[in-house]
Amino acid sequence: AACGAFHPFTISDIRAQGRLKVAIKALGPCSAQLQALRPDTLVQLQGPFGEFLGAGAAERPQFWVAGGIGITPFIAALRQRPCTQPTALLYLVRQEADAAFLPELRALAAAQALFTLWPQTTGDMPPALEPWLDRLPDLPQREVQVCGPPALVQALLPLLAGRGVPARQVHHEAFDFR
Repeated sequence: AACGAFHPFTISDIRAQGRLKVAIKALGPCSAQLQALRPDTLVQLQGPFGEFLGAGAAERPQFWVAGGIGITPFIAALRQRPCTQPTALLYLVRQEADAAFLPELRALAAAQALFTLWPQTTGDMPPALEPWLDRLPDLPQREVQVCGPPALVQALLPLLAGRGVPARQVHHEAFDFR
């Protein structure tokens, strides 16, 4: 109600007594206002809307692609449980200072044999995705999860199809109401 509109966000952690953490990048007046809230402020939530990381996560190796604040569903999953399948995370950010949770992600990668982190700064240019896809010879057998700007999703989808990844194994989050 404080912003006068509804906005979709992703929970980045679930704590004891049902306490939730939400990572919000200040992109406009509403998200900037939300960042100014004090901890323990009572808010009203609706959802969840969608099932992003549930698809195929336990059965096959994973390739996760996060663009910017699209890292939130991945950090939430990693905080809840260790990877049970080989999981590579390509984390694309404009500059390293924009990389939310990077120290924690590096620590998780060091502690989990099945988790590989590939942080990549892109500057203001679109990322070169092909070299990262080439690192995964088993890419067609992986579940691919993508969360980031629509341009990233649109650039990645034909590259995955061209490398033999079935469309049913590609899942992307749209920060929108379903």
